[in-house]
Amino acid sequence: MNISVESHRMRIGLFSSNRPQKCIKPSATNPFITFYTFFILKLATFLMNSLTVSPNIFILLLELVACILDSLDPIFNALVGLLVLIYAINAFQFLLIHSYVITAIFFQTSYDFFVFSAQFSQSDLFTKFFLYKMLEMLTHGDIEPHPGPPSPLKFMHWNLNSLPAHDFRRVSILQAYAVQEKLDLIAISESALKTKIDNEKIEIDGYSIIRNDLVNTQRCGGVLLYYKNHLSVKNRPDLQFANTIVVEINISKKKVFFILSYRRPSQSDLEFTSYCEQLNDLIEKINNENPFMTLLTGDYNAKNSSWYAGDKTDKFGLAINDIFSTNAFFQIVDQPTNLTATSHHCIDLVATDQPNIIIQNEIAPSLDPNCHHQINLVKLDLKNQPPPPYKRLVYHYARANMNGLRDSCVQFDWTNSLDSLSDSKDEQVELFDNAVLNIT
Repeated sequence: MNISVESHRMRIGLFSSNRPQKCIKPSATNPFITFYTFFILKLATFLMNSLTVSPNIFILLLELVACILDSLDPIFNALVGLLVLIYAINAFQFLLIHSYVITAIFFQTSYDFFVFSAQFSQSDLFTKFFLYKMLEMLTHGDIEPHPGPPSPLKFMHWNLNSLPAHDFRRVSILQAYAVQEKLDLIAISESALKTKIDNEKIEIDGYSIIRNDLVNTQRCGGVLLYYKNHLSVKNRPDLQFANTIVVEINISKKKVFFILSYRRPSQSDLEFTSYCEQLNDLIEKINNENPFMTLLTGDYNAKNSSWYAGDKTDKFGLAINDIFSTNAFFQIVDQPTNLTATSHHCIDLVATDQPNIIIQNEIAPSLDPNCHHQINLVKLDLKNQPPPPYKRLVYHYARANMNGLRDSCVQFDWTNSLDSLSDSKDEQVELFDNAVLNIT
């Protein structure tokens, strides 16, 4: 029988080029079946390649489990159950150790699926784009919700007397200086801003603004904080008071509190007492939140010779230094920050409870010849550097000769020694301390 060329071509699987072919469209359910099948095969391959059980044993176990349905031999069933149990324990240990890897495979597979299924429908493009981006971030595995700036963190503090002065000329000066020094925070004392002044007049590109302005009856004061837009900064108005800004900064999962405060020099004794109480309460509230560290800066208009040897301690410096000591704060500025033709004073301070984090503490010259306050320029490294080594005296109380200590205390002539120094309580305390140390 004669067979036409066309019939022969159809028998062997070839089709006429003149005949239009049908385009086979996949079913709407095919993507989901393909997705789960692909995921199971990918996961099974990964398990076989990663487990301590070899692929041959893996296949053998599958065969044995299949055979168990047809076997009635209890010994054979027990052996199969033992092998399956061993493999299950091995698999469970693997899942515990490599759960992150399996999760990454799942999200990566989901991502591949959404890319694959995009060809089947052109609807809901926005939803697919959102899921695509979400899965892309999840599969990277290194996305921080608030990464913060790269360590170290750098900030400046400057009392510029007035930001609106000279038609806001100092705003452009600050902007140029911020670019030059690559500052993360710009703390300003005596901003002299009032609520009627809009942020547009004081904006700096790349920075956000937090203000605590003057009230209408005040002539000097006000504080202002610029911070880089990439910083995770939370304003804490629940903690602040007049002429003070408190912010909470999240940097590499570490909570850092930053306090900017200005103390007016014209305060009465009652106002100064209230200011000290508010400052001390503020630090205590922050300590209750257990932060990684706290930074405190500003112009305090207080002098203390322990900060700068060229100053004479006044009552303001004594009280503020007591607050620092009570809360284990260290004041790190040791140079004059307010320079005039006739005086040099250290009144612009930086204090912290983590002084070992500070890697740079400089006094930079004022950016305006009309302003006598210099600039605090500080850089800190949040990698939590260990404190420097130091020597200290350690007493071994377990080795003490208690009878000898008791006899020495009884034999010492306390009455005559202390009576001879009755005019000076300080000398009596010093004598007592020295006597006890010598006995021990």
